[in-house]
Order: sequence, then structure tokens, then C-alpha cells
Amino acid sequence: MDQNEKPVPFDGNTVALVTSVFVLGMQQFADAPHQSGLAEVFCFAVRDMILNELEGADLPTAKVLADVAARLHASTPAEARRAFSRLRPADFDGMYQHIRILAAREGVDLAQFANALRSARQIVQSPPPPHSAADATGRPSRSEGFASTGGTHLSADRDLMLALARGHEAAGHWELAIACYDRALEAGTVDPTVWLNKGVALERIGRGRHAIDCYSRGLAVAPDDSDLWRNKGVAMRDLGEIEEAIPCFDRALRLNPADAGTWQAKGAALYALGRREEALECWNSGLAVDPRNAALWGNKGCVLDETGHPEDALAAFDRSIEIDPGNARTWLNKGTTLVNLHQPDQALACFDRSAACEPQDTIAWLRKGALLDRLGRFDEAIATYDTAIEINPTDGRLWNNKAITLAHQKLLEPAVACLEQGLACCPDAGYLWMAKGRALRFLGRTAEADACTARARELGDKTS
Repeated sequence: MDQNEKPVPFDGNTVALVTSVFVLGMQQFADAPHQSGLAEVFCFAVRDMILNELEGADLPTAKVLADVAARLHASTPAEARRAFSRLRPADFDGMYQHIRILAAREGVDLAQFANALRSARQIVQSPPPPHSAADATGRPSRSEGFASTGGTHLSADRDLMLALARGHEAAGHWELAIACYDRALEAGTVDPTVWLNKGVALERIGRGRHAIDCYSRGLAVAPDDSDLWRNKGVAMRDLGEIEEAIPCFDRALRLNPADAGTWQAKGAALYALGRREEALECWNSGLAVDPRNAALWGNKGCVLDETGHPEDALAAFDRSIEIDPGNARTWLNKGTTLVNLHQPDQALACFDRSAACEPQDTIAWLRKGALLDRLGRFDEAIATYDTAIEINPTDGRLWNNKAITLAHQKLLEPAVACLEQGLACCPDAGYLWMAKGRALRFLGRTAEADACTARARELGDKTS
């Protein structure tokens, strides 16, 4: 790269995503310019990547694709096609060279995108095919799959679709990744990994039932795939079908007893059923396979603490922290165990570490504030709640606990004002209305207290 060239914002996902952008752009116009699904994918990818990641780069191709996306977004596909026609294969060669330089700088491997890049260039060199019949809106009446272009059959290009899916997964674009997996499956692939990855993407967007169907269809092709059995079990567990999930984990472990992740997942299911000793056995089995698994040590610590072995729990938490010192939940759990062992200063230090790891997670702030309140360190407790409220003002629990600390100091009017501030942020938090009613009753403002109590009962146990 020339020393005078303006640096381009870049991260490890750029290669995958820019590849997705211009390959999908090629598809869009080689297949059917009115095809809504690809138009949506194309616009989304260009907006997120070309206009953000490569902003300021002197890349004619990027500028043209951004122009195409804008015209598509404005529902002018004919103008978009004319804008797109300005591209030449050489433009993509230049863009690819630029990406190669960036990839080399960041240590990103381009090999997995080679097929996608070749397909993109070949499509640009080939004339567009006849379009499918369209309805009165100008959209194709039904999807016929990818058209064949100059001998390039995109419907058979599984590697292209999988490369695009990986790019979208890297960016967290799960819907788009699912669309790419669907295209690969339409192309006739029988690779169970496609079903596995599609299922994972579906779980990421909360479609657990559809994910289970994917895993089941993959198992119809590969009944001895332990990853499919494990993921099916996890999806069932997350949907509340915990008893039914355990046979899936058992099948996975028979096929691959060295998979610590499956031992962890089965243990979590047993723990959810209240079968703590069996859960502990699972996590110990997982640690026998992978002794540096921080999550397993953390889970083991929780069970040991709950079953009356706090010193052993602390040792497990320390081992987990040694492996993964950035895990907020482990610091939190260690702090809670130290509270129960009457070691408040050490507990406060753990809560501080937990909050530093994940400041948006309110629970560490709540436990720290509650402990300071219990110790009579009211000013520090208030300061803790105020800091947390600045970060997350819509968590009503923080306002509630701050009001409790004010009440402990006989500051009832400020406590009511605090609760009113909380209700301004969380108007449907029934427990805040109930707390306000109690404070008003202590102040002798009975009518107002009754109104607050009635509102609390109307809202029930809503917490936000």
C-alpha cells in the first residue's frame, strides 16, 4: 500500500463481508433485478459494509455498488441496473487487490472465498440471462433458483453459498446466513454440516423449533453426527423440553465421549431439573476431558456452593478465573460465596471485578450496593447505585434498592423522589409502585399510598 494512501477502516470480517457484497450484487443482476430477496440482501450488505467499513476508500467498485444499493433502496431497479453496468471485471480485480493488502495486514485467510470471487468475476463477464415471468408488480411470479449464466450454474455452487453464509455469520447477519444455507440446500447438497450451521443461525434469532427441525433433518442424513445430537439437545433444553433433551446428550456422548461441550450441556440440563449431584458428575467428566474449561469449573463451583461446600466452591471459581479472568459471572459467583463466608471486603472486590468485566450487567452493582447497605456504608451504597443508574437507568431494581438505602437512613422524602424517578423510567414496574406506596404510608400520605398500592396490584409482578 502506498504510504500516502488514506488508510481504510478494517477488521477481520471485512474480507468475508465485502465478498458477500459484490458476489450477491453479481447474482442480483445476473439472476433477476427485481428479485426482492436478493435486493434486500444486497442493499443491507452494501449499507453495512461498503458505506461503513470502506468509507473513504478510493475504490470505483465500492462507489458503484453503493450507488446501486441506493437506487435499489429507492425502488428504481432499472436505474440500478444501468449504474451496475458501469462495472468491468477489471474493477473487481482492483477491489480484490485492495482487500488482499488489507487481509495480509490483518492475517486473514482469503482461501475460503476464492470460489466466490471467481464466480463474481465470471458473472460480470457473462451476459445476463432471460428473466423469469413477472407478475403485475414486476416481481418474478415464483423463484426458480439461480439462473445459469454463461455456463456458470450458481444453483450448483455450494462453495459460493457457504462462503457467503460464513461472511454473514461473522457480521451477525443471521437471517442472511440462513438464506444462503437455504440456497445451498436447494442446490442439492446433502452435507449435514449445512443443516447444523443453519440450525445454529436459527437459534441465534430465537427460532428454536425450526432449529430442532434442521438438526433432525441433518441426523436423517448422518445419524452418527454427535454435534447434531448435542445441538438438538441444547435447542430442546432451551425450549423447556429438558427431560426430552437428555437422551440427545446421551446419544452424543456415546458417539463422542471426549466432547466437553456435551458434558457441560447435559450437566446444565440436569441442574435445571434440580439433579445437582448428577450435574456435578457431568461437569467432572467434562473436566477430565478438558481440564482448562473455565465454564465447567465455574458451573462446578456453583453446585459445590449450593450443596454446602463453599471452600471447595472458591477453589473451583479460582481455577475458572485463572483460565478466564474476564468472565463477569464467575467473579460474581465467587463474591456471593465470600458474602456467605462473612468475608465482605473480598466479596466487594469480586463484585468490582465483575462490574468491570460487564458494566451493563446490573446484578453485580445490585449485590455490591446491597452488601454496602448491610454493612452500614450507606454513602458508598448510594454512589454504587448512582453509577449503575447512569449506565442502565431503565433497570427498576437499581432505583428500588437506592430508595431502600435512603429509607434505612430515615430519608423517606428522598426515597419517594427516587422511586418517582424510577417510575419515570419504568412506569410498569409494579414493585416500584408498591415501594412508593409503603414509603408514602410511613409519611402519613394514606390516600396517595392507597393509589400506589392499587396501581401495583393492577400491574402485578411486572418488573420493567
